[in-house]
Amino acid sequence: MKIASSLAALALAVGSALVLPNTASAATCTWSSSTLSGPAGAFSTIYATDNSGGWAGTAYFSFVGNHVIAWKNGTITDYGEIGSSSANVAVADENRTGALAVNVTDGGEAQTKSEYRINGGQWQQLAPLPGGTRPEVKSINDAGDVYGTTEMVNSSGITGSVVVRWPANQATPVQVAGLPFDTTMIDLDDDGTLLVGTPDPKTGGPVPHLLRNGVLTALPPLSNGETTNGDAIANGRVAGDVITKSIQLIGTVWESNLSVHSLPNLQEGMLINRNDLVVGTLTGSGATNGVWRNGTLEYSFGSTSNYVALGAVSDDGTFGGDINSVPTVWQCS
Repeated sequence: MKIASSLAALALAVGSALVLPNTASAATCTWSSSTLSGPAGAFSTIYATDNSGGWAGTAYFSFVGNHVIAWKNGTITDYGEIGSSSANVAVADENRTGALAVNVTDGGEAQTKSEYRINGGQWQQLAPLPGGTRPEVKSINDAGDVYGTTEMVNSSGITGSVVVRWPANQATPVQVAGLPFDTTMIDLDDDGTLLVGTPDPKTGGPVPHLLRNGVLTALPPLSNGETTNGDAIANGRVAGDVITKSIQLIGTVWESNLSVHSLPNLQEGMLINRNDLVVGTLTGSGATNGVWRNGTLEYSFGSTSNYVALGAVSDDGTFGGDINSVPTVWQCS
């Protein structure tokens, strides 16, 4: 991995595409990475994809603030500045038409939250549920509906989150039915299935469930007594992890029939596409991240000196993120 790390560092220095050696089982293609240029003078980050070669993220200009940007066909689109110079701005999701769902947190430790939908270059601020506060967006479907949460106070005076949907071109949300109070939104599948976290009555932590056709179903652990975590859903499959009784993280995938299995050397499944390509963190190696195809570790990358922040995986088999704060796209060809 020292060789791969040195080559990755060289790729960042010259800003060009570089083929990296596979360090896992033989693949039918060769993985390589290339960097994306952001606006001059800014630190750029990839957060989301349109699943057909487009990427979206932010560009931070020191002492000025954050801009939301998108890359497509070699062109950068700058949607403009949002929030103060100290605000935390993140693109939560991008749909296949290029519409974006954006979170803005301003004022230190999540003091003020404002959420936006960008469609056709037009910004639309999204309101909380009537009587609610602090909305947060998570996903946007191809119709332009945005899903997320709003904080509410229930009849017992307890503050918690409720899952909501902002219909396309509507700034006021509606509450998603069939979910207990204090449920969090995690991710959205193409068929409308919601991956959510319901409150654990013992710990209060989120327990991953699927809300599919109005039916709420928990994701089972590998063994009884384990804690489950779901991170992403695509084509009915969920990537995540379980925490064993001995506090060991085991990366897992839940199939569409809710059967669960671990993947070799996967610590946490963070991204998954509809073709069962999983990207996540790696155990038992000098590398920090890996790519699994059809249950097999195909490629490992990253190191403690080349920090990887994963952003999004596309249905075209590419994935994007950052290496040492440089926006990077990986592809296998």
